[in-house]
Amino acid sequence: MSKIVYNCDFGGFSISETAYNWLLEQDRPTSYPYAHKEFKYFEWRGPRHHPALVACVEALGKEANGPNAKLAIAEIDSSHYKIVEWDGREEIAELDVRSWIDVRDLNYHEEE
Repeated sequence: MSKIVYNCDFGGFSISETAYNWLLEQDRPTSYPYAHKEFKYFEWRGPRHHPALVACVEALGKEANGPNAKLAIAEIDSSHYKIVEWDGREEIAELDVRSWIDVRDLNYHEEE
């Protein structure tokens, strides 16, 4: 099972300055500051399943949220996923091939 961090509300994925500093303390500088004319936020440039990011969101909770972000953690069984985003709100789509027929399996018989 893998954990994935995503933004579950409209606005866009970002982490807070507190989260940025937490990651720096863990020696995980995979994020960088971005100055917007109205506010300051921090972008995450690593994969969303990175253990440091997951640990940061678990440890800080709401304090990990950047401006207009509401970070959440999804748990998936698949080894593949993609993030589907609309207007800043994200969902995790995972690849589920359990119901597919594997061409390497010559003993497969379709159920009647």
